Amino acid sequence: MRYQTKTIQYNYVLIGIAKADVKIDTVKKYIFPGILQNVKTNPGMKLFRDNKVTLNYYYSDKNGEYVTEYIVRPEMYE
Repeated sequence: MRYQTKTIQYNYVLIGIAKADVKIDTVKKYIFPGILQNVKTNPGMKLFRDNKVTLNYYYSDKNGEYVTEYIVRPEMYE
């Protein structure tokens, strides 16, 4: 039996910010809890929750350089 992963990826650009200016620890401390709370409680995310979708949040800087990524798996929001 083959397991099928359902994933949605959101791609964000940090407008006006270069990767060197980003404090990853600070971003993770303040951004990830909000993302997780939104996935858990937003009525617009219900379809994703009901279908056990993994949500990827990918961030790049103003130059297109990778900054960070947050992954919200079904077991995190159930």
